[in-house]
Amino acid sequence: MIVSDIIDDVIDILGRGTKTDAYKRLAEAVTVLSRKGRWNPLIRYVDIKAGIDGTTLTLPREVETVLAVNWNCQPLLGRSEWFQFHLNGGGQFNTGGWNWDNRGDFPTYQDILNPAYLTAICRLKSDLDTRLLVLGYNELDEVLRYQDADGVWHDGLPVDMHLTTDFPYGIPYVESTRSFFRNFTTVKPSQLTSVSAHELTEGEQVTISAITGTVPSPLTVGTSYFVGKDSDTLISLYTTREGSLSDTGKVIITDTPSSTISLKDSRIVSVQTKFTSATAHNISNGTRVEITADVIPAPFVANTTYYASKIDNNNVALHSNLSDAESNLDPIDCTDVGNLVVLNAKQTIYPSSFLSFSVNHNYVTGDAVTVSNPSGELPSPLLPNTTYYVRYLTTKRISIHNNQFDAINNENIIVLTTKGTGSSSIVKAIPSGITVGSAQQITAPSHGLNAGDFVQFLTSGTFPSTEIPPASGTFGTITQGTVYKVASPLSADTFTIKNTSDQAIDILNTGNGQIQSIIQRTFFIGFTGEWETDATNLATNQAIQLDSEGTFPTTNPVVTTATDYYIKKISDKKIELYTNTANTTKVPVATASRYRTGNEVFVTTASVHGFTTGDKVDVEGIGGTLDGVCSTVSLGGTGTGYIAGQVGLFANAAGNQCQIKLDTVSSGDPTVVSVVAGGEGFAIGNALTYVSGFSAGTSKTFTVATVTNGVNNVSNVYSQDSVAITVTSTTQFKFTGSGLNSVTPVLEPAGTVSPSPIRVVSLGDSDLDIVLKKSVTVTPYDNTLKTDDTTYIQDGMLVKLTTTGALPLPFATGTNYKIYVDSTGFFRFKTTSDIDVALLSIGSGVHTVNIDRNFTLVPMTDLAVPNHLFNNGDAVTAQEVGVLPTPFVDETIYYVRSTGDDTIALYDTSAHAIATGSTTGRIAPTTSGTGVNQIYQIVSNTKVSRVIQVIKDESDGYIDLLAMDDGRSTDLTQIGTYHPDETRPAYRRIIVPECNGTARVRFQVRTFNIKSDDDYIPLESSVALICMLRSMELFRTGNFEEAKKYEAQALSFLREEKSSMDGGANTFIQFNKNVFNRSQDVMQ
Repeated sequence: MIVSDIIDDVIDILGRGTKTDAYKRLAEAVTVLSRKGRWNPLIRYVDIKAGIDGTTLTLPREVETVLAVNWNCQPLLGRSEWFQFHLNGGGQFNTGGWNWDNRGDFPTYQDILNPAYLTAICRLKSDLDTRLLVLGYNELDEVLRYQDADGVWHDGLPVDMHLTTDFPYGIPYVESTRSFFRNFTTVKPSQLTSVSAHELTEGEQVTISAITGTVPSPLTVGTSYFVGKDSDTLISLYTTREGSLSDTGKVIITDTPSSTISLKDSRIVSVQTKFTSATAHNISNGTRVEITADVIPAPFVANTTYYASKIDNNNVALHSNLSDAESNLDPIDCTDVGNLVVLNAKQTIYPSSFLSFSVNHNYVTGDAVTVSNPSGELPSPLLPNTTYYVRYLTTKRISIHNNQFDAINNENIIVLTTKGTGSSSIVKAIPSGITVGSAQQITAPSHGLNAGDFVQFLTSGTFPSTEIPPASGTFGTITQGTVYKVASPLSADTFTIKNTSDQAIDILNTGNGQIQSIIQRTFFIGFTGEWETDATNLATNQAIQLDSEGTFPTTNPVVTTATDYYIKKISDKKIELYTNTANTTKVPVATASRYRTGNEVFVTTASVHGFTTGDKVDVEGIGGTLDGVCSTVSLGGTGTGYIAGQVGLFANAAGNQCQIKLDTVSSGDPTVVSVVAGGEGFAIGNALTYVSGFSAGTSKTFTVATVTNGVNNVSNVYSQDSVAITVTSTTQFKFTGSGLNSVTPVLEPAGTVSPSPIRVVSLGDSDLDIVLKKSVTVTPYDNTLKTDDTTYIQDGMLVKLTTTGALPLPFATGTNYKIYVDSTGFFRFKTTSDIDVALLSIGSGVHTVNIDRNFTLVPMTDLAVPNHLFNNGDAVTAQEVGVLPTPFVDETIYYVRSTGDDTIALYDTSAHAIATGSTTGRIAPTTSGTGVNQIYQIVSNTKVSRVIQVIKDESDGYIDLLAMDDGRSTDLTQIGTYHPDETRPAYRRIIVPECNGTARVRFQVRTFNIKSDDDYIPLESSVALICMLRSMELFRTGNFEEAKKYEAQALSFLREEKSSMDGGANTFIQFNKNVFNRSQDVMQ
């Protein structure tokens, strides 16, 4: 059967693939079936004559299995390869007249007796390039190995292929030498060289540019590479920093133009700058600063707040935030100097304030109080439900503090920064007791109240019951939130209460729980004329301006922005502000006397006052005890209708009230009176007018005789702030005002007159800043340039500077400087003469430090020949396959010097190649050439002692393997002839009893690959083949049970065919007469 008889069925079964696939599957099926039985079409015989190799016979390639051997017409008993190892066997070469021995498969017809050179002869020219590889051992009994043209080692020995016509007279022979070819390429340059030490460091990043010529490929201008330092003058370039450190990713140059290239490591640097003033700037750390200028130095911008750090009295740096300024971190450096630069240093000031009341507050120094504002917001920073402490200033003024110590010692007054909204109050609670009755009903220790003051009450239980006497029947209770009036009799710890209609109140019981007397006073914010701020760096007579993000406070006089005002330093925490410099240093002038004419008050000073008309002054302390408490009253005239013991309420012309008791009355005329409640705002000589309290008599006058606790009050024209004066002489001035006082001069030795500072009348809605303007210039901070990157910089290496604007002086472009990294991590410089560079200016633009080095390519000198075995001085011949690198010439001999395991250099003579200390005679390639180029060396051929296996490519024709085996002949001995399809030749060998004779061998045929429709298939049952194909396809898909069924069917078809072909032939028992040779044996 031939393939075409069944191929269509095969393709149908496969259902996929090419015809080549079908051939392959069919060949597999034939091979599997052939090994499942002794099928008649596969059984053949061959006759072979012995003698060439003694008793060893090599059988033809189609013999797969030897079934029987007949030697010289005598059947022999077969023995396996294992018989030579049998305990009863005869060893390796045991033979006998009655047996044949299986020796296995061999790749040649006969063995090599003596080590021999091998060659191969092909019948067709198309097979000249067919590979024939012999595996085995050389004459030293070493495994055969060879190195290919690329330097790779392989097992085996390639056998040279020839045509018979290659040899003279057509007689093949083998040379004792051969040409050993090696492929080579030029070693592409990867190194750059500098004339002097380059000072670059492993891993350093550089950017490339060409100075002369063109940049060699694949390098590109402007691209960054990383340095691999090969020596002080040699470097290689890498695409990554990691590669430069691990020698991976090296840039290999693919062309070699004549050029000089620049490698530049550039670092952006900046001048550290500061602002310098000609005089002390008085700016402290953390001060807020804005910059104004004709041209603001970059990168600063207008209307932006920066924060100062003080360098010294004349120099300051600015930062973007307070934290950096306080820590002196990351100052902002200028990139140009700007023009007419002014620093506007700002610090917040707060007017020194106090709490003012319209009535007596009745608080004493050290009182614990709280603040409340049920309908609005408290002035900042006051908080509700927080305890503060009082310092008594006047009967209507207090300051408050955060602790009692500060209140007692007049320290750390709470400065109010906002005016709040609504009505704010101070509240003092005094735990109190109740006494039933109509006099001194309330016991409140150290209450500080006077007759006419107001009080409220709280209780933790129930309030006492009350009645308005005498027996009015109007009953009630003390109630929370009701205002009561303090009345006599009273003492330091007790007082009597009335209602606000001056009706007496009888307390009927004590109620229960703890009652508290509440002194609650609505307050207003008053201002002293001083300002609270950090005045440590401020000085008297220093000019400032004012600024606010909101509305300015109302002041007297009115202040505005962009106006100069002048400081008078009171302490490190307090200042006063004036509108002119003269007033900042004036001291108060003592008064001598004063008097009034109409609405004009004249004040005479004890010395020249120095004021001018229009000045505003503070008049303090004149009028003696003016505004004091009435302590005694003098009587004038004769009165009638008065009753002893009564207490009446009197008032002066200003409306201030006091209570007078009629101690002694004679016939209705008071003769002795006492003051039980002196009130406030009285002056000696004030006439008193009866208001209420008893039935007024007639014709009696009451006049203030003495006052105590005299204090100055802004409501009194003789002790007044910020009054505009008219100068009448060098020692006298006048001002307009009203008031009660003598119209004749009165001595006033205790009074003072001083310039009026700027006073706040009411707060604005935002903080007020003083602005200290300081003209400055931008100067270098020191002699270093700031950088973020000092890596790879070596002290003393040469650099050049470039800029987008102007370099800082004295730097000049194109000039070399020595660079150093100082302890701060910044750069400092020296000239090449080792003189320190001192910066004179900051320049402008962006500055760059450049490590700029010029390099040229290291020329190509070597050839790459991986794993070469050349020795210095070896002769090699160049062979042009593509285009040889210039200046090499085809078929010209050169001489090798090994420059590494994988590289060589070629020289013009062997002597030059051997002289390793010199490069004389070196032939360096100037081009890379194209294609594959080779050199070859004449080397000794290899002798083979044993062939273990032959590997052959498929060929078009037969190929003969020959050996120059002098153990057999002085000529070439043919040891193998290989069919075109053979790729792994294997021939069965047997040993027969004798050297002379003929062996008839019965064998099963070896199956071969199928390659065409015309190939012969040594089986006749197509259905068996079809079943076997199906079985194998099912097996490949994992359907093993079905596969077994089809296989069994295939074998069944073949068995049936065999049975039909064998017919009735019988197989008889055999006796070997050479073994069983006893003639008397009946069985024989």
